[in-house]
Amino acid sequence: MKTEEIVQLLENVYKYNISELSIKSEDEKIIIKNGIDEKAVDSMESTTEKIESESKNKIAEENIIKSPLVGRFYTAPSVGSDNYVKVGDKVEEGQTLAIIEAMKLMNEIKSEYSGTIKSILVENEEMVEYGQPLFVLV
Repeated sequence: MKTEEIVQLLENVYKYNISELSIKSEDEKIIIKNGIDEKAVDSMESTTEKIESESKNKIAEENIIKSPLVGRFYTAPSVGSDNYVKVGDKVEEGQTLAIIEAMKLMNEIKSEYSGTIKSILVENEEMVEYGQPLFVLV
């Protein structure tokens, strides 16, 4: 069979969504399969389930607190005061973590979770955007 004929067969298998085509002659045999090997699909599904499971576990282990508004981020209630929290501090749900100033109003950022501060992702007096991650708790 000529290369052009094989190409035409491949195009038709794809065009008409034929799952398998077998052609036999005295001196050659051609089998064209359209789709993914079932073993490969099972393997991919297994891998996907594993990744999703690991992702859910990681999300359960780390909680991210995001900015509820746009404004200037402050780590302490006033200049010279101690920061509300630092890395390693244990916090309770509802505890104040920082302040965001927006339109001359000071808005307390409270913890949505109980846990330990793993990291503070912004610096004091830095501008933050809506939805920007501020804290990671574990």
